[in-house]
Amino acid sequence: MLNGKMTRKVSTKQDADGDEKQTDFTVDFSNCSEDVVKAMAFAYLTVKRQGAWRRKGIPAKEEIAATNFAPGSRAVEPVTVDTIAARAETLSPEQRAELLRKLQELA
Repeated sequence: MLNGKMTRKVSTKQDADGDEKQTDFTVDFSNCSEDVVKAMAFAYLTVKRQGAWRRKGIPAKEEIAATNFAPGSRAVEPVTVDTIAARAETLSPEQRAELLRKLQELA
């Protein structure tokens, strides 16, 4: 079980053109189980990865190390056959042909 509280200043805009407002945001972790913390981390990482997938292509499968996404760290993008294929789906036909040519040179 976790115990204790964490407080951070959070800046939020009502919308893109709105004024930024500050909130002193506190989370009380008292009696919080490891399973609850894992579920919260999984939800956070899911949203974070979905944003990357939308920009770079949606893979059929992906496995990540949670430590690569700790606040303040720079995320390491996994490179797998699925992630390469998903990114290739976003390319033009000409770019795909060039990618295939380069891959065939590697074989």
